[in-house]
Amino acid sequence: MRVIDLNRKPGEPVKTHKPSPLVRPKPRPSFVPAREAACKACEHQAVESFTELCDLRREWGCLGKARWAIANECPGGKWPKTVNLKPV
Repeated sequence: MRVIDLNRKPGEPVKTHKPSPLVRPKPRPSFVPAREAACKACEHQAVESFTELCDLRREWGCLGKARWAIANECPGGKWPKTVNLKPV
């Protein structure tokens, strides 16, 4: 969250927000970036009302969440389903 100081003097640097050290990011599986790159280059990818969709699998809804599921396989053959991988 950005905090705006309305009493800042002209030329004074803007203070930035630093994330809390107590919040740890979720580990990202190694296969997700490869799936994202394949989907970006795919002609079946569509964005409708802030939702990323695949024209071949409309029931997936948010394609970003579908990429995280190990058992999912791209219907266009861009990426296979993955098994027995641990988060990096």
